[in-house]
Amino acid sequence: MVKAIIIIGILSFLAVKAQDISDCVNIEKTAKCEASLNSQQKQRHKLPTSLNLTVHENLLTPEECNAVRTISLPFLRPSKVGRPAKIEPSLRLAFSCKIPRIPNPLLWSVENKLARAAGVPTERGEDLQVGAYPIGHYYGMHCDERKGGRPNGGGRLATALAYLNDLDGDKVGGGHTVFSGEKMHLPGGVDFPRSDIRVRVLKILSNSGGSSSLSDQEKATRVSPKQGRVITFRNIEAAPLNDGDIGNGKYRFIEGSTHGASPVVSLVDPPPPEGTEGTVKYVVQQWFGLKSEVNIARHPGLICHLGLGVAKSYGIDSMKDLASPNGEPLGRVVCQERNCGDGMEEMNCRVEKGGYGVVDNVPSLIPGIGATRIRGLSASVESKGQPITTSSNDSVAAGIWFMLNLNNSADSARNNQRIFRVGPHEISISKSGEVIWSVGDKSTRSTINRILPHRWYHLALSVDTVRSVEDAVILNAEIGISIPGQAPSKPLTMEIRLDTVPKWIEGISVGGCCDGDSEAEVDLTVTDFYAVREDMKGKGHTFAFAIVYYDPSQGL
Repeated sequence: MVKAIIIIGILSFLAVKAQDISDCVNIEKTAKCEASLNSQQKQRHKLPTSLNLTVHENLLTPEECNAVRTISLPFLRPSKVGRPAKIEPSLRLAFSCKIPRIPNPLLWSVENKLARAAGVPTERGEDLQVGAYPIGHYYGMHCDERKGGRPNGGGRLATALAYLNDLDGDKVGGGHTVFSGEKMHLPGGVDFPRSDIRVRVLKILSNSGGSSSLSDQEKATRVSPKQGRVITFRNIEAAPLNDGDIGNGKYRFIEGSTHGASPVVSLVDPPPPEGTEGTVKYVVQQWFGLKSEVNIARHPGLICHLGLGVAKSYGIDSMKDLASPNGEPLGRVVCQERNCGDGMEEMNCRVEKGGYGVVDNVPSLIPGIGATRIRGLSASVESKGQPITTSSNDSVAAGIWFMLNLNNSADSARNNQRIFRVGPHEISISKSGEVIWSVGDKSTRSTINRILPHRWYHLALSVDTVRSVEDAVILNAEIGISIPGQAPSKPLTMEIRLDTVPKWIEGISVGGCCDGDSEAEVDLTVTDFYAVREDMKGKGHTFAFAIVYYDPSQGL
């Protein structure tokens, strides 16, 4: 009897079309779209104009939708929400994961389309996040931003959400994205207070429990799931008088951006078996911020991005350059081998070689996500990098997670260990743990923040543009060192004086030997190396957080 009542309620909900804008067509706002949106004026609570809610039909192709679903399936986990992310089943019952920017042309196409639809540059996009909603799963009323914006001073300017599949209308209903246009007056903490109220409001507005009143339905705008359909909307708006609460007063939070995902409900008794095709709603969404420098993976000035073991976790060759949609050019592993025979001094040292001079896929900071171990005589990973114009006069930055595997003892075989080279700039660690920055035959070092073996660090280098003073050329750099679980330390500032501008060296190198030391033992574990043509002074620690985007368990 109860199930029959629920089914009748769902059917009556599906019959109500007055506030369903599913047929509204993309940015051009056709007459049909205008009429549908204008009908919202009759609502008791109309949507804020600044929300700019727009529906884009057939924006993603079936091939693009299926590619996103296929890549995400192994990584879907119970969803987490809040800051820091934690499981809140009373607010959200779903599965989700993030997808890094791996070299897959279909994924890159999806990102480009979502950015264009949202009217925001691609480089401002966060990683794609996939959500899966089986029968009975939902996301209570919430906003993608909050008053005051992001902790780093930025803000989520816009949201793009795409539906990846069609639901089987004979078996299930619901699954709409519901917009109330209302500010939610809820007491409690900063992050998602009173989840019970948020879910109850969602069910009332969805007509999926708690009310069947037409007046309640008219309070909401609903968009139904359909493969390839994309919705975009704004989370913050400009504050012309600089009296906003985000971005140094230039923007303000749109309190009427409240929305939720209505439950997917079975229309048959008994319900379809779990996982039946067409009974799970899949979506992918992307948030776009005010700042681009925190999204290094999408920076247009990327010289190189080697995911190394991180990429391997997603089925991508560790040597692929993630800065391009097809992963080219491939990096290569180079080392010198003892007893290699026939006078061979250099060779490609792949895992199958075994033993000396190999690159292994080993655990990293995040469970289930790998790193790359580079070991052997002069062993390194080399990459030509992307075909962008870069000179020694330009600002350049690079960052990497690393761990030294050789001890710093006096009887150790280790000399100075090079961590990476980008252009003419080398970063290495001395036998006593000092950070050394070298350009040609000139170098400087810091005795602060000594690096210890068998411990993870993130190191970011940011080199300023070249300055000429009288007879000298001056280079200034900032080096940021992060330790997991600790607050970032104050950046190290360094200076090198040269007679002339150094010659730019094409490509990058991770591991290997410092100049003049061609036969040093290398044993280094690394992951997620970026090099970018950009002045990153004061922003070096944003590199350190790049790896968290690969964690499938990270929250929204």
